[in-house]
Amino acid sequence: FRMRNTVSFSGQLWYRQGSQAGFVQTSTAGWVQVGNTCIATAANGPTPVDFGGTVQIPAGQTYGFIYMTDAITDYTVGGGSVPSSKTSVDGLVRFDAGPGLSSPIFVGSTFSPRIANLQIDYVTCPPVSTPSPTLPPIQPTPIPSSLPTTGSLTSTFAGGTGNAGVSFDLTSISSCIQITNWVFRMRNTVSFSGQLWYRQGSQAGFVQTSTAGWVQVGNTCIATAANGPTPVDFGGTVQIPAGQTYGFIYMTDAITDYTVGGGSVPSSKTSVDGLVRFDAGPGLSSPIFVGSTFSPRIANLQINYVTCSLVSTTKSTSLTSGFAAKGSPFSPFGFPTEPPIRVCPHDHPCDALSMVVDGDTEIVTTIGCTLD
Repeated sequence: FRMRNTVSFSGQLWYRQGSQAGFVQTSTAGWVQVGNTCIATAANGPTPVDFGGTVQIPAGQTYGFIYMTDAITDYTVGGGSVPSSKTSVDGLVRFDAGPGLSSPIFVGSTFSPRIANLQIDYVTCPPVSTPSPTLPPIQPTPIPSSLPTTGSLTSTFAGGTGNAGVSFDLTSISSCIQITNWVFRMRNTVSFSGQLWYRQGSQAGFVQTSTAGWVQVGNTCIATAANGPTPVDFGGTVQIPAGQTYGFIYMTDAITDYTVGGGSVPSSKTSVDGLVRFDAGPGLSSPIFVGSTFSPRIANLQINYVTCSLVSTTKSTSLTSGFAAKGSPFSPFGFPTEPPIRVCPHDHPCDALSMVVDGDTEIVTTIGCTLD
């Protein structure tokens, strides 16, 4: 799909047997959700989307679809030079445009005719019934999900203020530990992206320098609820050798909650088992390694960990016997140059999120503006 957004967002796809005409403003009755996913995209461009499921359309049948996001999905006004109906080169599939939709799904306004900017790839159903076996790619030193968690440390989830990111130190006091789970308190009602960095030694004095000496654990897309602890999987782990301190930076394109130090919440805390100590660092504004700092700020986080002796060193392997041949790519739209983006006027219906962050700056994020 062609998206108009520079940050990550969530999207969902629904289908029904029969045309969508007359059923996009009713209810979920008769509709099936293919999937709901978190998407990272570039501005104003075609964006591959994996919903985690597939759809089979029997020969001679029409299925209606709804694609809904919490961002801006680009489409084209019908009735001009772009056709509202198009058949694939091989003659197997026909596309017919439906209305554009504002949020919320099944309730928002419609705008007709609007031509979805999309491409689909497909195979005929016989190859789908006997797919080639595909195993996951090799992953370095994975941790089995059945590993016991030997300890946990929570700094606080008191909140109070926040900004794009926060830094902190973790010290492995007497045994090598490997951190298996991260939970941060977020202030956001939409999905967003987050990244985690670490360095050997404290973060103190190094959060406004450069990436030199820092290692990125991972960059991930996160779906969260407002003002609550949010599990985050960065796709990597960190081992801290016994007796060493590692500094960390957690940065997002949303608002990370933390607590002002110097009050009733301690800026340093040791886990109950005595294996790990947390020490607060400054809060951070974006961009990473360049933005302002606010001290002291206590990261609102929880970590789970295992001692290094419990970590499995088993590696998985992969074997691919082949790939099923794809069908013809099919796009009803060539993605021409888009006119300038219109600003959503204040008198248009928008969902808004307002918050106060460090520096007494009010941030308002408008979501789902009616642009038509």
